[in-house]
This record gives sequence, structure tokens and C-alpha cells, in this order.
Amino acid sequence: MKAEVVIRRLECPWCGNLMKKETVKHIHLCSRRPLAWSNERRRLEFIKNDTGLPLSKKFVHHHYVELEWGFREFRKELGLAFSELKFLLRYFGVKGRSIKDANSLRKTKVMREKTCIAKFGVPNASQAEIIKEKKRHTFIKNYGVDNIFKAREFIDWLPGEMRARYGKGSLSGGREWLRNRWRTMPLEERAEIWRKAREGSRRWWARLTPSERSQEILKRISKVVHHYNSRLEKRIRRILGSLKIKFIPQFFVTRKSFDFLIVGTKLLIEVNGDFWHANPEVYKAEDTLSFPQGKILAKDIWLRDIKKCNTARRYGFGVMVLWEGDINRSCDKEIGKKILKEIRTHRHWMRKAIKVNGLKAGSTNEVR
Repeated sequence: MKAEVVIRRLECPWCGNLMKKETVKHIHLCSRRPLAWSNERRRLEFIKNDTGLPLSKKFVHHHYVELEWGFREFRKELGLAFSELKFLLRYFGVKGRSIKDANSLRKTKVMREKTCIAKFGVPNASQAEIIKEKKRHTFIKNYGVDNIFKAREFIDWLPGEMRARYGKGSLSGGREWLRNRWRTMPLEERAEIWRKAREGSRRWWARLTPSERSQEILKRISKVVHHYNSRLEKRIRRILGSLKIKFIPQFFVTRKSFDFLIVGTKLLIEVNGDFWHANPEVYKAEDTLSFPQGKILAKDIWLRDIKKCNTARRYGFGVMVLWEGDINRSCDKEIGKKILKEIRTHRHWMRKAIKVNGLKAGSTNEVR
């Protein structure tokens, strides 16, 4: 059922005559009109008189900006025509909305979501399978790929088009705009965005298989681990490179990261800082070390490292530990000799293990 629209009398505020819609220009020709007033002032007085509304800048700003009313609400609730709304905005200096502004209104987003849910069963039309299929079909038809960003033709065309329109290959400042938008956003809207993000993340995580979840965890850990290399690790890298020893940095056994894996073997090298790993030559079991995450006993650090090494050994790896104190007291040549000796010992152990158990030397893919 259609909502009722306010009926206007269209009465002249000076002579009281009723006018037809097409002859509203009478207010500018009426013999009783205030001659000193401008046409805009007379039009405002006519709208005030005919609607009985307390029209002012504060009134228009409150409904148009604060309540986010659009033409539909002004027409339905107040009986104002579109041309009259435009006139009032211009008269009181209230900035009108562009189509982009209107689409960004919270009210518009809510209405759009309701429409999409009613039509497609999802709050965003782009999430609907029927829309995704239409897009894929269109991309395949026009570009031969199911995603526009896979099309070489589009990728080659885009930077030139961006430069022609904006003078640069890509729009910078996007992150700054988002930061400003977030800073000025109401707390309720922020909370709603976080809620939707958490729900989306949970749905995505629930769809992953156990194997995919494990890979995702390793990928995230790798980003953190690969971001930092200690001074000691850089020195060991340099020594391994000088000896022409191939290695894989930050190698994972299950979810445990080891500093180096010697390629062609199953020998792992751990470079331990005296403080971070509580070197037994420096600390006693009951000594307390203060870390960013809190205070930890030296014996608890030792237990953690023992468990880590035992995990590697269960998968057939050997572990060589190089301590900070030993590295600092030795020259590169001495450290190189120690590593080469450990590699020879490990290879000898591997040959014996292969004979006894039939293990494959250098097989590491199953634990990455």
C-alpha cells in the first residue's frame, strides 16, 4: 500500500487566492506582494505559509544532514517538491549530495542490504553466486579469462588510463583517506565494521580444511619470522655462503621454525642468543629473565627448547646448536670447521639410518 503524500493548498500568502501548480508564478506578480523582497525571499515565504513549516537553515540542516533525509522523506513527510528542496538547500547554503554521497549514507547502505538479501539472499549482490557466474561469463566472453585482472589487455591498459585521468599510474593517498575516515567514524559504526569482519573471518576459517588451516598458520608465522634476522644469524649466513654450503633459512618442522636447514641433509642449525635462550653457561635454572611478554625462569626456557629439538628429531632431523658466546669467541674459520664437522657426522649417521630403516636422505617436504 502506497504511503499518503501531504496535500498542499497552494495559497498565495498575500491575497489568499488558490493557485494551480502550473501558475505558482502568481506570487511574483501578485499586486499585494512585498515589492522590496527578492523573488527568493517571496518564494520562501510562500513555501512557509503553504506548508506551515518553521523553515530555517537549522531546520533544513537537521533533516537533510543529521537525519539523512532524501527527497522521498521530504515529499512524504513534509509535502515538499523536489524543486522546492533544491531551492531551500541553495537558499540556506546547505551543500547538496552527489550520487556518490547518497550511496555512502548509512541509511542507503541498510536499504541496499535489505534489497540484496530479499533478492539474492546475501547482503552484497557481488556475493551472490548468480552474479558471480554472470561476471565470469562476461569476462570469459570479452577477455577470455574469468577475472578481469587476469587479462593482459586490461592490465596493460589500466596504468595509461589512470595517468590520463589522474596524472599517475595509481591513486596514492588511499590509505590516508581510510585512516581519516576511520578517525572520524562514530564508535557504533566502527563496532559494526569489526563485528562484520570477525564474522567474515570465522566463516572463511570454517570453510578451510585442516591442511589449509595448517598452511595458513605457517604462512603467517613465516611472515613474522622472515622479517627479522639477528646479527648472529647474518654472520652464520655469511660463513655458510663462503663455504659454498647451500641452506634454507627459517625452515619449519610442523609449526616450529629453525634458523637453517643444510640442503641435501636433514641437519638443522639453531643460533641461540645467550639471553633469549638462557645459556646454561651464564644462567642457573632458577634465574628469572624479563621478556616483553613477562618474566620466565631459565629452566622453563630450556624445557621449551628441548621440546622443540625433540620435535625435529621425531621427524628424523639432527639439530646443531650454536651459542652466542661461542660464536663471539670464535673466528669465522673456526665456526666453519665446526659446521663442516657436524655435517660430516650427520651424513654418516644418515647413511647408517638409511641402511637400518630405509629412510630417504634429504626428504623434508612432508613436514614443511
